Order: sequence, then structure tokens, then C-alpha cells
Amino acid sequence: MPTQLARGPQDEHVDTHLPGPSPTHDEASDAEALAVASAAMEAYLSRKTQRRAWLEALEPHLTASAMAALSSVDPATIPGASLTAATHLERHTSGYLAHVTAPTESGSYRLLLVRDGSSGPWLVAEITAKESSS
Repeated sequence: MPTQLARGPQDEHVDTHLPGPSPTHDEASDAEALAVASAAMEAYLSRKTQRRAWLEALEPHLTASAMAALSSVDPATIPGASLTAATHLERHTSGYLAHVTAPTESGSYRLLLVRDGSSGPWLVAEITAKESSS
């Protein structure tokens, strides 16, 4: 006697969303990452007198976790500086990540940028002082 498979709700068609291709670095994505990093650094170094205004200027450029990390920072404690040269992008092996170096009068900063996919915007996940000038 042939075996017959039972039919039930598990046999209904299920729409699956397949992820798109992983993002890669190209000239356009590099330019976008550099623009976001530069804008974030301009806001970071602006040292607005009120923390709220400083955070509002940073918000469009940062991830939620970066915003949370900076929410307790007093902008007056950030060394007064401005960008002294163009930011420099270091491509990461993953198209989801990029590192940007931002040279300032008081030393360089290193920014970690992330994106969700090839169509997602670059956002700064981390800003750290890389080195201090002597």
C-alpha cells in the first residue's frame, strides 16, 4: 500500500524574504561614509554650550548605541579643535563596516561606521581618540 503524506497548515505556501546581496565598498559608498563621518565630526567638535543641542546635532549621524554612549558626555570636555585635513577612509573586509580617520588640531579621531545593507545609510557607531598631538 503506498504511503500518503498528511496535508495540513504546514503545507501552505510561505513567503520568504531572501536577503539581498551583501554590500560592497565602491566609490559611491565610500563618498557617503566620508560625508557622514565628516558631518559627525563637525557636530562632535562643535562643543555647543548645551548638551541637548550638541546631541541633537550628532543624532542624524550616529547609531542608537553611540547616542546612548555620548548622552553622558559633557561637550565642554572635548578638546577644542577643528578638522585640519580631509577625513580618510579605510575599507573594512566587510561591506557593512568602514573606519575613518579624522585629523584635528588636537590629534586624530577614529570613527567606526556601520550600515544595514547596500541601501542602508552609513552611521557612526563609535568615535575614539586615536592619538594626541605633541
